Amino acid sequence: MLDLLKIVVVFALVVGLLRLHWNLGLVMLVAAAVLGVLMGMGPGALALTALRASADGATVSLIVALALIMVLEYILRTTGTLRALVDSLQGLLGDNRVVMGLMPAIIGLLPSAGGARFSAPLVEECANGCVIDPERKSFSTTSSAISGSTSRPSTPASSSQLRSPVFPWAASSDGRPPSR
Repeated sequence: MLDLLKIVVVFALVVGLLRLHWNLGLVMLVAAAVLGVLMGMGPGALALTALRASADGATVSLIVALALIMVLEYILRTTGTLRALVDSLQGLLGDNRVVMGLMPAIIGLLPSAGGARFSAPLVEECANGCVIDPERKSFSTTSSAISGSTSRPSTPASSSQLRSPVFPWAASSDGRPPSR
């Protein structure tokens, strides 16, 4: 129960700092450090944990994936392909609001690390010329992307429960066939 209280305190700290318009990355860094201290970690343990987390393969992989998504988005935007995609969908569906909700939802169905990072420029391009406040654009991006990702059958929880006689390694946590 005491641990839950500590987490609530850190959550309140995050909300408070964000309301003061602090940088989100800095807020997360401060919150992680405060949570570590509240949970009894000393400065050495905090530094070692931060070092191990930054050098972890999953962290590096995520950073590379997000960087490549940003490169892809930049290429699509500068070549005009992003605008052509939005124009095609608007011509097909006829309503900007439907397109603004549909595109992040489709991207949310893909197993991607940066769905919101990729769908935000699509929503921005679709809203071009419309009077829509940034909060509504952000809501369209995140709610549609989240609704797609939570309904995807390839989430880790469901794929780890998969038992297949054809692919027996589908149920292993590391994706490799079990040793015999």
